Amino acid sequence: MRHFSKIIFANPSTLLVVLLLLSLKTDPTLAQAKEFQWRTFLGYKSLTVDYDFIHDTHPDDFFLSNASVAGSAGTTEINGRKGYFSFGGGGTVSKGRNSYSVDLGILIGKYRDIEQNINDVRPPHNAAFIYSEINWGLFVAAAADYKISKSFRVGALAQLGGVFIESGWDRFNSDQSVQTNLELVPTIGPRIGFYIVEATVQFGKHVDYGVQAVINF
Repeated sequence: MRHFSKIIFANPSTLLVVLLLLSLKTDPTLAQAKEFQWRTFLGYKSLTVDYDFIHDTHPDDFFLSNASVAGSAGTTEINGRKGYFSFGGGGTVSKGRNSYSVDLGILIGKYRDIEQNINDVRPPHNAAFIYSEINWGLFVAAAADYKISKSFRVGALAQLGGVFIESGWDRFNSDQSVQTNLELVPTIGPRIGFYIVEATVQFGKHVDYGVQAVINF
């Protein structure tokens, strides 16, 4: 039993499969009750990305050192766990003590890295700058829960989150975009629910978390 527990908690995907299998063993009288509800939510999520962008020198700055060389302006980075305001909606199908939900949401958060060109030795007020910035993202999540009591439930959630990262030149305090990348972050982990509050810890390349208030209607 101890060995089995280590396998379950070492592999979050195994935990999700076990919870789904256990959900099939529900009281027959409860299993007859099926219900679909729309849901909306508002909360906070973290998402961890490892992103860097190598910048060329802006064409108008041709006089700078090695201006024609690729990557001569330097590199901007947005790394680590960042927090986002989240909101969206979805649906829940209930079958006895078991419920299955799918959510689609938006992430809002502003994170920016701005650097002076490495090939520009002029004072900052005259220098050329490069930037990378996050303003928003999206996520989709699917979960399976088991109701322990009227107000408390446990389950597992799989999530695919992503943020849009824009990179380019800062031209006299005005952004000139060069490229926008969507950085995707797949994760999976346990979820608990208490009344209208749901909380999760998500495991993937990094560890992230989320908490949200949910209204069903």
